[in-house]
Amino acid sequence: IRQLFDVSGVVVLLAINRNELAHSVKSIFGGDFNADRYLRRIVDRTVQLPAPRQLELQQFLDRLVVDVGFASHLSRQARPEVQQMLVTVASPPGSLRDVQQAAVLAAMAGASFRHPDEFLSAMAAESLVALIALRTHAPEAYEELTSGKTDGVAAVARLSRAWPSDSSPGQPYGTEQLNHAKRHAEALIVMMGADPTKRPRVPEDFIDRFTAAGGEEATGNLVAKEIQRWASDPLARVPSLSAIAQSIELFAQ
Repeated sequence: IRQLFDVSGVVVLLAINRNELAHSVKSIFGGDFNADRYLRRIVDRTVQLPAPRQLELQQFLDRLVVDVGFASHLSRQARPEVQQMLVTVASPPGSLRDVQQAAVLAAMAGASFRHPDEFLSAMAAESLVALIALRTHAPEAYEELTSGKTDGVAAVARLSRAWPSDSSPGQPYGTEQLNHAKRHAEALIVMMGADPTKRPRVPEDFIDRFTAAGGEEATGNLVAKEIQRWASDPLARVPSLSAIAQSIELFAQ
């Protein structure tokens, strides 16, 4: 770029991930090469783009679910909670690109198992995104859960270790909202992975099983509160784990 466009009156703007580019430079010149100094020789001025603020991220999500077709599967009432859960896919060390890919996958998978004349139920849409988040952050746990080798409690205990509560004040979506969405997703995974005949009894031994599997008690208590909401609601219909996972895998390869 320098050789071709080092011309008076021409300005070249590079939008890059500097850290990733530095790794690429080192792969060419060797691990001990000073990649940062090399890049400073090429780039005259650097501007660090700030992380999106909460309002900006919300606007991004509002547009994203429409652009990929996911909004057409959702009632207006279900969209806010589903969009919050999509942000969990970008929880460290993810990115907005991960959110975009998750939304595309959710749109395609959702279209494959919903009735053409009906919206996805709020619980079905949220369960779909929760499984996509598990698949993203703890793929081995997702594989074991969907193949029947383990249950939702064990899967969520592993997910919680890869997906800790975010206490950073700079978190763009709002720490409280993000952490609530995480616990909400984990509760859905537990309920989907439970024997349907035993779901009302899931809260009884959840904490003991969660901590025995390596989960933190504080996180488990928050998940348990979310589980209790469905366990005590006779009208709550947790969607089929196998049906949702099958729809995800149709488009995830």
